[in-house]
Formats: sequence, C-alpha cells, structure tokens
Amino acid sequence: MSLSLFGQKKPWTKRKHIILENYLSAWIKVLKNKFEKIFYVDCFAGKGIYEDETHGSPLIAYEILTKGLSSTATTFKLFLIEKDKKTFEELKDNLNKAGIKENKKIVFKKDNYQNCIGSILDEIGNSPAFFFIDPSGFKDIPFELLLKIFQGKRKEGLITFMYDFMNRFKDVTPERIYKALGIITNESLPSKEVDFIKHYCSQFLKKGLYTTTFQNKYSERDRTFYYLVFVSSNFYGLKIMWNVMRKIATTTPLISLFHQLKLDEFKKHLIYLCNDLGGFFSEKTALAYLYLKASYEYKDKELKDLLKVPPFKKIKSNGTTLISCPQTLSETNLSTEDKEAVEFFKQYLAQNTEYTEKVYCKQYSMLDGSKKELVERVGNGSIIVRFDKTPPPQKANDVVCPHFLELKWAYGCPYDCAWCYLKGTFRMRKEGIKPAFKKREIIKSHLLSLFREKKGGSEALNAGEIADSLMGEFGNNPFSKFITPLFETQNKYKLLFVTKGTNIKHLLDISEHKNTVVSFSINATPVAERWEYRAPSVYERIMAAKKLYEAGYTVRFRIDPMVPIENWQLHYRKLIEIVFQNLIPERITIGSLRGLQSTINGVKDKSWINFLEERTNWGKRISFSIRLEMYSYVVSLLNEKGFYNLALCKETIGIWEALKLDWRNIRCNCLL
Repeated sequence: MSLSLFGQKKPWTKRKHIILENYLSAWIKVLKNKFEKIFYVDCFAGKGIYEDETHGSPLIAYEILTKGLSSTATTFKLFLIEKDKKTFEELKDNLNKAGIKENKKIVFKKDNYQNCIGSILDEIGNSPAFFFIDPSGFKDIPFELLLKIFQGKRKEGLITFMYDFMNRFKDVTPERIYKALGIITNESLPSKEVDFIKHYCSQFLKKGLYTTTFQNKYSERDRTFYYLVFVSSNFYGLKIMWNVMRKIATTTPLISLFHQLKLDEFKKHLIYLCNDLGGFFSEKTALAYLYLKASYEYKDKELKDLLKVPPFKKIKSNGTTLISCPQTLSETNLSTEDKEAVEFFKQYLAQNTEYTEKVYCKQYSMLDGSKKELVERVGNGSIIVRFDKTPPPQKANDVVCPHFLELKWAYGCPYDCAWCYLKGTFRMRKEGIKPAFKKREIIKSHLLSLFREKKGGSEALNAGEIADSLMGEFGNNPFSKFITPLFETQNKYKLLFVTKGTNIKHLLDISEHKNTVVSFSINATPVAERWEYRAPSVYERIMAAKKLYEAGYTVRFRIDPMVPIENWQLHYRKLIEIVFQNLIPERITIGSLRGLQSTINGVKDKSWINFLEERTNWGKRISFSIRLEMYSYVVSLLNEKGFYNLALCKETIGIWEALKLDWRNIRCNCLL
C-alpha cells in the first residue's frame, strides 16, 4: 500500500469522510436504546491517521460511536481490518497513541476482509451493522460478496466504487470488472460512465436493496475519480444518506434507483424491487418512488411541500383495497413518461390478486440437530416473522428457545406488569406499552399469502409476543371475530392467543375454532397481586380458561415468571390445585423471573430485581439452585396429577438436564 495514500488528506478524501461522519452520527441517533449492540466494520482500515494528523475512518467511527452512545443502553463494537502488514502495525500504533487499544469494543484484524467477513457476520447476527468498504482498487469488491453482506438483516454501508480505474483497465483485466459489477457472462462492459454506475446500482436493486451514489471528482480536473455507493435494505437509511450527500454535492447526487430509466426499464426494476420486498406496490415502494423522483426533479421547497402531503390514496377493485398509490404523482405536472408510469402502477395492480405478499422460507437447524425448511417471514416481516433472537444453545448456561412464528397484529399491553419486557422493547415509543393496532386488511393479506404457500411445515402463530392477545376484544368489532375465522379456512397453521385477560365473550360466540389455542399466563396469587398491577385476578383468569375449555377450545397455561417469595411452595401448590379442580390444560409451560437489561432500564418498580443473581445469554435470573428447586417442586406437583405435558420457558440447558427433561424435543407454549 502506497504511503502517498496517507500523506496530506486529499479533497476527495475529505468529502468521503464528511459523508461517513455525518451518516454515522445520524445512524446512531436512530439506533441508540433500540438495540443492545451495533457494529461498525472497516474493511480497509488503513493507518487510522494521516501525516497531516487528520483522522482516518477508524478514528472517525470510534469517536462518533463513543460520544453518541455514551449514557445509553446500546454498546458498540468496531472491527478494523487491514491486510498490509506494515500498514496494520502503523494502524495499531497510531490508535494506541490516541489511547485506543484492543478491547471488547475494538478488534484489529490483519487479514483480507474477504477471509474474515464470514465469521464477523456470524458474530453480528441480526444486530445493526455499518460496513465501510474503501479499497484503493477494484479487485477486492466482488459483487457476490457484497450481496452476502448487505442482504443480511439491518446491514448497510458505503462502498468506494473505483470507476476511473475500472474504465482505464476494462480492456486489460475485464474479468475483475465482471466480478465487481456482478456480471457472470463475458458480455460487453458498459461504454458510458452513467451506464457503469447505473448497471452496478441496478444489480443491488434486483435484490431488493436501495442505493444512492455520490460522484467524487479529482480536484484538478473535471473527471470522476470514484463513486461512493450507499447500499441498504432500509428506505429510511436511504433518505438520511441522500440528504447527507446532497449537502456537500456541487450537483445533485445521482439517484440510482430510477434515475434516467426509460419506462420499460422502470417497469422491470420496479417489479424486481416489489417482489423482493414482498408484495406488489407496497406503501414502502410507492413512497420510495415518490421521494426519489421528487428529490431529483423538484426544488427543495417543492420537495418539502410534496412530502407534507399524505402520499397515498387507495386504489379499489370490486370494492377491495388493493394498494396505496402516490397521490401527489397524479396531481403534479409530470412528464408524459411519469404519467405513464403512474398508470402502470394502477394497471399492473388491477391484474393481480389481493394477496400478493411473498413468503420467504429457508433451512433452519432444529434443536434436535435436524434441518427443516420453514417460513422466515411474509413480505417485509411487519406482520408475520420468525422469532429468532435466541442463538442455538450449546453450553450449559445457554438459553433454550425454539424459533417460532410471530403474528404481529398489534403492539402493547394494558396490564402494566412490573417486569414486562415490552417496557424495554417499546421504550422509544412515545406511547410506551399503550396498545396500538395494525390495519386488518394488511394482516389479512399477509395471512392469506402464508396460507397458500406450500413450503414450510405446520406451526402455531403466536399473537401474544409483543401484545396481549385479548386486548382487541373491546367494542363491537373484536379482533377474535376477525382473526379466528381466517384460520378456519386452512388446516396447516394454528392461532395462539397468549393473555392475562378475561374478556372471552366474543370467543365464546365463535362456534368454529379448531385452529385456535388460548394460553393464559397465571401466577401465585401474592405474586400477581404485588407485581401484575392492572391484570385481572389469577382466579378470574382460571375461570375464563374453564369456560373456553368447556366450549371446546384448546387451553394452555404459562406459570411464568415464578418468584421465590416467602412460602412460595404453599402458594404455587394452591395455584396448581385450583387449575386442576377446574380443567385439564393441553400443556403447561413454566418459567422463572428474568430480566433483560433493556427491561430493567425501562421499568419504574425495580423491587423484583432483588431476586436476580445470575447472568445468562438471556438476561439476569434467579440463582440456578433456587430455580432448580422451584421447578423440581412444580414438576413433582404436576406429575402427582398425572400431568407430564410440560416445558420450560427460556431456560438454560443446565436446568433442563438437571430436571432430566429433553430440551432437544421441547414442546413449549409457542409451538404446536
């Protein structure tokens, strides 16, 4: 690596670093307190500092993340990768002089990023991550590897696309350029600059990824040196980066999604995008089109006025709402091509059915070591998505939790329990855990798309992971009467209600409910009275369960979280006696008090935290010995009743094995 790269910082490098700095600052403002950890990966870290003592990308990122995440619940980790031995040693030395040494927050890797990116992605998992891919040439940015990075959940980044070098060497080393552009066959390379960058960005577009670019020119001549290409699956991230680039551009940055596309090309790429996002002409896609066209073609004031107008109007066919279409596009002075594009929106949709959400499936490793192809999500995952926050358990202290399907029909809960993990999950919502409901037409569309998908196995859809399942039962249009009949149209999936509620009137009115399971969360009476502030009494919940049981519903119980209060044995014995005096549940899942740090930070009443003594990869817990004693006691009580269909909720391998229960074949509350 040439020393000249790290002499006086060049004007084009200054522009690049301003873009990086401004975007990272905005990025962490969005993510802080929403995630436990975020990652920054510098794939060509360089020396970290220039000879004129200005900071390189590693120091810029470290300082922004350190400052921006101080006093928040979110931590960060930096991977600084540099393959050149001498440059790598100078990088470590320069950062050491700045007081930055390798620790839990910063990792140095002397390697080619292509060799170590797989293990880094494994560690990052589904956490948000920003990748700064800034090579000095073009051989180290194979398109297939970039797709592997950016198609991951919550991944985005900035690529230095060395156009000038590619253009000069396209006849000398075309095979490297083929790899960089994602061209498989030896077709002709683009002859014009705009075609080069347009082709590159359209390759990401086909995979459902957003891009925007910044043209970085040589200072001494009016010629492109390279493009900075931002890639993200998140449209909000695209809007932020576009504004960051626009502020320092001498000309409007190239908007690569739809810029200069002819109508036929526009149609083709729009279909690619809609298919990969899940669902034709979703509001997200319509808004992307509106924003990008307006951003490129209208002045700032007009753009602001456009975006203030509610951008969608409903298009109906035979009385059924099919899509939301950009309202302002048809009400603004548009070119003939744009008017044709708006008509294409409408006509294309009219030819398709109401339920066009794409169902994504993939191979999952099961707890018993087998592999199964299961549904990952429907569409963008806003309604139906697989809960996959727990890593596969391997060690005794690892938590066992199978990955189940969530039905995210609403947010929040009216019962305000002291330890409610939703208080941590929704700590950034103004409304906190106040209930909020999603549009039923969207829920229906996603469900019916799932029901017609042939791949994937029979499963339960948990409607109570981020909401109490019975909180939509008030009024004349209860959620149960909308959702239960939908599940009766098929025999593959079951609906799982999880609740502390007792408003079962509407459920009792439903005669066909073979595909509906109702699970009541209950606890020892003193525990519920002390910490479950607004919930109905435990006895009322059991009586509601009894009525549903007698009406033919499949009923389950969750005794969770158990708390070792004084005389806990007596209170949990009474609880089980009351249950079995009234019904025999299909399944019982038991769990003990636990708290993620985000939950602990988000609650006011912290008295229950005094019971937590042990750390696991699912938060703090009651000590192992006390948990084991509590579980052993409750399991023995259930066995005395002749009841053996039980499981543990988010408990460690060590506890499962100490109880001689088979965690590899778990049948807990969230599964069929």
